[in-house]
Amino acid sequence: MISRLWRYRLLAIALCCAACGTNDALHGRIRASSADLALARGSDSVTREQLGMLRLMFDDLGGLRVDGSALPWKVLVAAMAIDRSSARHTPVSRAEVAAAFSEFGFLFPDSVMNAPIRSPARIGGHPIGIVTGFADYRLPRVRLEIANITCAMCHVGVAYDSLGRPTHGAWAGMANTSIDVDAWSKSVYRGLKLACGRRDVLLATIDTLFPDIDASERRTIEKFVVPALERRVNEVAAGIDVAIPYTTGGPGQGNPIASMRFHLGMIPKDSVLHATGFSSIPDFSNRHLRNVLLYDGGYVIPGRRRDARFTPDSATDEHLLELARIASVFSVSVMGVPIREAPRNIGALDDVMHFIRAYRPPAFPGRIDRALADSGEREYAARCSSCHGTMSRDEDRPRLISLPNRLLPVSVIGTDPRRAAEADSSIAAAVRAGYSRFASIDSTGAYVAPPLSGIWATAPYLHNGSVPTLWHLMHPGERPSRFYVGGHALDLERVGIAGEVDDEGTLRYPRDYRPWSTPMLYDTSEPGRSNRGHESMFAGMSEAEKRALLEYLKRL
Repeated sequence: MISRLWRYRLLAIALCCAACGTNDALHGRIRASSADLALARGSDSVTREQLGMLRLMFDDLGGLRVDGSALPWKVLVAAMAIDRSSARHTPVSRAEVAAAFSEFGFLFPDSVMNAPIRSPARIGGHPIGIVTGFADYRLPRVRLEIANITCAMCHVGVAYDSLGRPTHGAWAGMANTSIDVDAWSKSVYRGLKLACGRRDVLLATIDTLFPDIDASERRTIEKFVVPALERRVNEVAAGIDVAIPYTTGGPGQGNPIASMRFHLGMIPKDSVLHATGFSSIPDFSNRHLRNVLLYDGGYVIPGRRRDARFTPDSATDEHLLELARIASVFSVSVMGVPIREAPRNIGALDDVMHFIRAYRPPAFPGRIDRALADSGEREYAARCSSCHGTMSRDEDRPRLISLPNRLLPVSVIGTDPRRAAEADSSIAAAVRAGYSRFASIDSTGAYVAPPLSGIWATAPYLHNGSVPTLWHLMHPGERPSRFYVGGHALDLERVGIAGEVDDEGTLRYPRDYRPWSTPMLYDTSEPGRSNRGHESMFAGMSEAEKRALLEYLKRL
């Protein structure tokens, strides 16, 4: 009886992304390690910065565990295939699964252009941002490939050509502005529901997609995973019928505060959290000069002021370690690692911080008017540097030489307040209870002005991704009320999402452009999506001055 109960709990937890919850200490030991990281490292020696990049892409950070967010890989893929086949009436195939991943914004690049190894996208055969490993136990006999996401899902972005069109290359450290976790999770959940009670269909789909599946894993899935799946789907369908109890916001966005609440058990199982504190994914450039982490600056290095000014000389190895200590808590909200075990990731994230210190975003792919950019350099120094940092002068690729880490009240910046408001005292206290020795954690009700290096590649803009181009940011009265985001091309003149605003006020993609992932309509009238704010900064600027500043920002 004990063994049977143990196996049931083990697999039920794996399938429901920790929604079942348990205190059984055995569950924390049912885990795997990323096979992809081992393959990527190989036998070649790499620098610490290069190792940090590989960890960014392939380290599971302890997330391949059945009491976290990990799922059985082959069941996950089969669910996606069943959902796609049902909706599109297409045959089940690996090609269709790869197409589905791409439509959700996952990357299968031919290369990661700044990576230390050749063709890292081919490691493991998974899209960038997913890793797997095998949980393999003899007593009881359980063999199961489990999967989870990595930092790379959001922080490896598509590269662009000289026309602003997406290429088959990618860049580690750049934002993936098309990844849509909401759409992906809903597809998996729909597929699991369709398979519920039709185990023959699910197993046949797995056999089709994975003809070389190990007999032990096939037996594990059939005997333990499928029955647990059917029970769990029936339980969920009888209550709150959603994949996860909050929305992540759509392409290029996350909802980190809601995710942290979920993994800390602060969201009741029978409710849906209507959280709208959406966050746009940033570029990693110069993030090592941050004294605080998160858009609201809620996490700060103990003993430091939130508004401490940093220079490259300040980013010592000790400072990187301090940032890694704070960043380790993100493995809770992203990978579902228990907060008590998150500090185990400090060493790995210290390597990632060394990569970030050495990181530079790719150069703007289009033409830059040098004389106009030189004029814009003066505009930046006069109007932007006090918040966004001082840049080196008279360089084609200016370097950030001082970052003020300036914390601005919502009343001053004027942007949507939801993200700052949802990082309230309750979530701050919950994280502080488990992490106070690594970070000073508070609710600030404000936003930190970010560095702008690599800004050309991170559209849409503002902390909630509500403005499609830098030109629209500089022209508040022209900001479209609705626009599409995801799989977009870049407008190299206006800098941002390529398209034109129609008579209804919606910015739509060019008619001759086919997006590589499924776009979502962003409606700025919805909660948490207001496109107001950052207006006074451009008041009084002439069109010539705005054009010059825009040209300069292409250099960063």
